[in-house]
Amino acid sequence: MSAPDLQSAIRHHEAGDLDQAERAYRALLAAEPDNPSALHLLGMLLHQAGRNDEALELLRRSVACSTFAPHFHSNLGAVLGKLGRPAEAVEPLREALRLDPNFPQAHNNLGVVLQALGRHGEAADAHGRAIALNPSYAESFNNLGSALRQSGALSDALAAHRKAIALRPDFADAYAGLASTFGEMGRVPDAIAAYRRALALRPDAAAVHSDLLFTLHYDPASTADSLFSEHVAWAERHASRFYPDPSAAPPATLLPEPPRRLRVGYVSAHFRGHPVARRDRSCPASTAPSSPSAGTASSARLRRS
Repeated sequence: MSAPDLQSAIRHHEAGDLDQAERAYRALLAAEPDNPSALHLLGMLLHQAGRNDEALELLRRSVACSTFAPHFHSNLGAVLGKLGRPAEAVEPLREALRLDPNFPQAHNNLGVVLQALGRHGEAADAHGRAIALNPSYAESFNNLGSALRQSGALSDALAAHRKAIALRPDFADAYAGLASTFGEMGRVPDAIAAYRRALALRPDAAAVHSDLLFTLHYDPASTADSLFSEHVAWAERHASRFYPDPSAAPPATLLPEPPRRLRVGYVSAHFRGHPVARRDRSCPASTAPSSPSAGTASSARLRRS
């Protein structure tokens, strides 16, 4: 197939017609199995579609077929990072920067994976280099703010998030980052206002909405009724699609069978990302730290364990 066929596939891809774009990329690859651009773009399309095993295979093939394309390496690293494999992502991102040291997106992507690895100072340096190359890079300012917050440089983090918002006033993630930083500083009303702005921009952000609920517990203005209403609103917005269908047949009733062992299953966040799962079991229950009350925590930093 000829070059215009690749351009046609790209047009479908950019228009969001992923099925047609995939067919066009595959038709091109049937004629040119080692076409690096088709391999790479199809890999990115499959990543968009959540077919990540296939996507990574194609992205790696594209890198092997075109070792001098820094954006191929950068995208491979970014996808590995998004899939929770940051340690694997570092090498392709460093290769992208070896090929093109002035590639701001690769610096930004490297900063993201370094932060995921807990290397917050290095992450901040990477985002700083991205911003030096592209001073209007709102995403990197926001990521810089997150790295600085994790490093404890809260005032600098606040400035970075505000710069991201100045560059992109509709940047929901930057408002969420701003809110987290306000929370770390104990500025509860400011944190709540920033979370509400983030949710106004992206109402489906369940995790941000959950962070708002957490922060409301530290607001002296919160009452039991207001907290209950806020939690009900979260459930209606994010969980209602999981509610049982009232028109469906009721579940079968199990008859008691005394000889049968009863098996009980538990589903709880307490088994993973919760303080209860990590509490020192050697401590007597009476000495375990209690949760701060809403009326006494407004001046303290807010932290999730």
